[in-house]
Amino acid sequence: MIDGWLRNPWPAEVLRDLARFKQGHVVANPPFFYAATPRHGVWALTQDAGDRALDGQILQLDEDVGPQFGMITTQTCDIEEPGTARKPWVQIAPVYDIEESIKESRGHLLRDRFAYLIHLDHPGLGDGLWVADFRIQFPVEKSWLVGRATIEAFGEERRYLDLAEKLASQVERPGVDQGLNIVFESIRRFWGSADAEDVDACDDVSSVRVLLTAGDRLNPTAAHVLVLTDQAAMRPERQARWNRWHERTIEAAAEAGLNLGRVEFSTMDACSARRFREAIRVIP
Repeated sequence: MIDGWLRNPWPAEVLRDLARFKQGHVVANPPFFYAATPRHGVWALTQDAGDRALDGQILQLDEDVGPQFGMITTQTCDIEEPGTARKPWVQIAPVYDIEESIKESRGHLLRDRFAYLIHLDHPGLGDGLWVADFRIQFPVEKSWLVGRATIEAFGEERRYLDLAEKLASQVERPGVDQGLNIVFESIRRFWGSADAEDVDACDDVSSVRVLLTAGDRLNPTAAHVLVLTDQAAMRPERQARWNRWHERTIEAAAEAGLNLGRVEFSTMDACSARRFREAIRVIP
C-alpha cells in the first residue's frame, strides 16, 4: 500500500532540508494527536474532550496546550535516506518542561533512571527542566520539516549515544518467562528507589543484565544478575547493597520456578563481547 503511493524524486526543498536533521534534533510546536474510544477513555483529555457517542475518534491537542517542542526519534540515516527514498515519515516525541511536576524524582531524572524519559540539557532550549517523553510518538511527513529550525538537545555527543540506546531499549524487550519478569521488575524498582544508599549503589553502573545458566528465555530454571561498571570495579559497600537486593528477590524468583544465583560484578572493560551479547539487557 505505501509503496504504491511513493513518488520519486521528492521535491528539491524537502531533500535539501532533510540533510540538516539528525536523530535527537528538537523542533518547535510539533503536533500531538492520537486515536481513542472516548467512552472507554483512560487519559483525562480523552474523557474531557472526546465524543462518547463515537466508537473511535482522532484527538489532537491545540498548539497552545500541546508540547512546546518535539524530538525527532527516527535514526539519522532514515531521515535523509541516501539513495532512493522509501520512508516518507519521521517520528517525533513530545518535549516539555517537567520542572513543576518532577519534584522528588528530579535526581532520578538527572541520573537517567527513567526508561521513558530523557533529560535535555542544551541551553538553546531556554530555562526549564526539559525532557523528551517516549510514551507517545507522532508520525510526521518529512515535508513538515521544510524550513523548520533545528535545536540541539544535548551539549555533548555522548548524550546522543545515550539517546540511541534508550530508544532501542523501548522495543528491545523479548518475551520472557514470569520468573525473569519478576527479577527484571525488582531490578527496575531498585534502580528507581528513593533510598539514598540504593541510589548511590546504582550511580556507577553502566549496565545491568541477566545471564541464563539453565533453560531458555521462555523456560528458564536458573539465572544470575550481571552488574557492570565502566572501568573501575564497584566499591564493596555498594556491592553489599546489590547483594541485599538479591536476598530480597531470591524467594519471589524461586516461587516462579527460577533459581536466582549470585550477583556478578564486573566492568565494561573486563566483560567479553560474547558474554555481554548473550546476557539479557535490563538497565539501561
